[in-house]
Amino acid sequence: MALVSSTIIAKESLRMLENQLGMSKMVFRDWENQFAKDGDTLGIRKPNAFRASKQRTRVPSPLNENTVTLTVATQAHVSFEWSSKQMTDTLDRISKRYIKPAMSALANTMDVDLYDLHDNVYNQVGTPGTAPSDYDVYADARRRLNEEAIPLDNRYVCLNPKGEAETMKGLKGLFNEKMINDIIAKGALGSLAGFDTYMAQNVQAHTTGYFTTASTPVVNGANQTGAALITDGWSAGAATLKKGDVFTVAGVYAVNPKTGASTAELRQFVATADILATGGDITIAISPSIVISGPLQTVTVSPADGAALTMVGTESTQYPINIAFHKECFTLAVRPLEIPSSAVYGARESYNGLSVRVMKAYDINEDVEVLRFDVLYGTLCQRPEMGVRIIG
Repeated sequence: MALVSSTIIAKESLRMLENQLGMSKMVFRDWENQFAKDGDTLGIRKPNAFRASKQRTRVPSPLNENTVTLTVATQAHVSFEWSSKQMTDTLDRISKRYIKPAMSALANTMDVDLYDLHDNVYNQVGTPGTAPSDYDVYADARRRLNEEAIPLDNRYVCLNPKGEAETMKGLKGLFNEKMINDIIAKGALGSLAGFDTYMAQNVQAHTTGYFTTASTPVVNGANQTGAALITDGWSAGAATLKKGDVFTVAGVYAVNPKTGASTAELRQFVATADILATGGDITIAISPSIVISGPLQTVTVSPADGAALTMVGTESTQYPINIAFHKECFTLAVRPLEIPSSAVYGARESYNGLSVRVMKAYDINEDVEVLRFDVLYGTLCQRPEMGVRIIG
């Protein structure tokens, strides 16, 4: 048997990394070639939005070329030492013993960062404190995406183990032979309400802020628009909001993005930053922005002065956040890392939006070789309207 070269290890590492990915397989991954050679940020343009005019005379529509910034600056690695005896083996055994576990660790790191982006998503369904357990919650998630005019293809649901187990229990009595066979015999949910459904151990949790029962938060001032909402009525110096807290405002409804017609559902907002009440007041950074007209309209009306805020969930409580989403809700960009010119043994492989670098260094005194596997990546919630949180 011969020693396995850096190039062979890099090729096998890339193959195993692709196989070990979870959520990272389901998201948009085609930005790599758009980066400048020496740049680590990319401005991603969102699609223009238009409204039709029902009249003969031409009505010009302004272009709305909004951008979001994707930064690729997270470097993750796995490194270990092995002896000459350990490295003198078949590629299959080396892959199983060393490469697969290393790539699993890197894949999990990227997946966790993607799941952490749930706090950018503002639409949410389900009952706080109760794992999803029947078809209704998935139908509600589908409805929310439909109300946002999201394409019907490339939709996924990722559930934590409890969410998957409770859903299986709830659906096992359906009179559908194939679904019963998949759930009971294979332990798989398959397609559900138009979503490809997967169990994910990396689903993250959200801990709500400390609202306090003494707080009665309301809007402070009429005619507010934009990405901040001025409120008062909080418990001064005690109440907090956490990034990812979801709430509604009385009388403010979501709209169909194509027509501006009300969906008859209160618009859900998410806090985009942590904040502490000062003097009973909080200016909340929110998503989506309050826009009351035009092609980027998000709500029926601006909140009225004194309109009540209703927080979702119980204060200071941790909830798992399962996620339903379209592929283009989130993005993962992986950039090839340079191989240092001073390195004697190194290789890099890139394919299908992924890249792995492998470096090797030999210690003649100990007769061991140091291996290092690196990835350079960035994640982004580029289209939050394309996702729905399923609280558990």
